[in-house]
Amino acid sequence: MKSKITFFSAIALMVIFLASACKTGGESGSTTGSGDNVAIEMKLAPGMVYKQLNKTVQNSEQSVMGMKTKTSMDTEIYLKNEVLTVDAQGMAEVRVTYERVKMDMDNGMAGKNSFDSDKVQADGEGDVPMQGKSYMAMIGKSINYKIDKHGTIVAVSGVDALMDGVMASMGADGEGPEMEVVKKTLKSTFGDDAMKSMMQSASIMYPEEPLAEGATWNKKINQMGAMPLMMDVTYKVDHIDGEKVVLSFEGSVTSDKEHSLDLGVASMAMDLTGDYDGTSEISRKTGLVLNSTVNQKMNGSMSMMGMKIPMSIEQKITISPY
Repeated sequence: MKSKITFFSAIALMVIFLASACKTGGESGSTTGSGDNVAIEMKLAPGMVYKQLNKTVQNSEQSVMGMKTKTSMDTEIYLKNEVLTVDAQGMAEVRVTYERVKMDMDNGMAGKNSFDSDKVQADGEGDVPMQGKSYMAMIGKSINYKIDKHGTIVAVSGVDALMDGVMASMGADGEGPEMEVVKKTLKSTFGDDAMKSMMQSASIMYPEEPLAEGATWNKKINQMGAMPLMMDVTYKVDHIDGEKVVLSFEGSVTSDKEHSLDLGVASMAMDLTGDYDGTSEISRKTGLVLNSTVNQKMNGSMSMMGMKIPMSIEQKITISPY
């Protein structure tokens, strides 16, 4: 039973970190378009505070020896962003603090699991399951990142320290050689460098030249992390007014099938392809994402324990203020 709990706890924790990194966007290429041009830049100021709710609704289906298993997982990550410094070139250092984590998972093998850090704090920790302890270890903790005025993530720090706290929270439930492999994998998957890659792939890097309605640009990026992805996205400026710029985007995504992840109980590799689309509203005043929606579908297979398991994944990721 412990192996099953360990495996699905690790998967849930990975989704939490991946969701907290998602902000939609990426590297810019050439632009086209016409009309009144506007420059979109990050215009942050020391002391600025903004809060974002990152919500992921994921449904997946796997087929093992002809038996289909469906899994649904909803996560909500409440993040407080504080601008610490901004230099003369517009480079900002931002501290991101995990204020709340909610998770509901329903899996045919592991059953149902729910967690809400606010409820745990209100009721007292008591007998919290291992995955709940891991999430609670994140509450109130922070990571820092530096971002330039065009949206380039220059550096990320504090993830290694955060993961140390998460690993320590597992206590006796997290002991043994199997769990040591999981701990090592999680730290290597979600270290400072990996988080920088994930945040960059999910952050809009604005073109240096001004944009007009109808303008388009393309990005092609490789994302590190638990499931490395190759992404090809095209952005389009749908609307510009005095308050915001509205972008739409669509693209394709492919997993790195040569990459495998050792979770102790099994080594897992993904061979998936799919597409995604969405919209983002960008503040002209600050360059921040006001609201965003991403829809993604992927199909393919997962290789684990000598088996090739057909699977499909659908995700809807939304970002909104709170």
